[in-house]
Amino acid sequence: MRRPPTGRRAPVRDIAQGGVDSTMAESTCLHIQDRDAGPIRIVEIPWISVRIGRAAFCEVRLSDPALPEEACRLHRRGRTWRLIPLGGSDVVLDGRPIDAARPLPFDVPFQVGG
Repeated sequence: MRRPPTGRRAPVRDIAQGGVDSTMAESTCLHIQDRDAGPIRIVEIPWISVRIGRAAFCEVRLSDPALPEEACRLHRRGRTWRLIPLGGSDVVLDGRPIDAARPLPFDVPFQVGG
């Protein structure tokens, strides 16, 4: 293994840590599909924190009347997103129910509601 000259760092390539896509842009898109396999809606998320639910104050509004006003949040810290369930609704990450904040890996689906 060759070491880079003093004062320069070797580039790191093709490494993603903690499920983070190293190419994640400052703005991210969320792909939303209702449980009836309807059309996919794409919502751009340029914010640091995003509320998901059926209330008018949610940045991502879902039409399911069984959902609470605010079911969960997405929160971004650096290039990492966290999925935060708020209670009152089932939140499933990659096929497993969650009841506390979890890292949201790149390209992993989550579900809100039953």
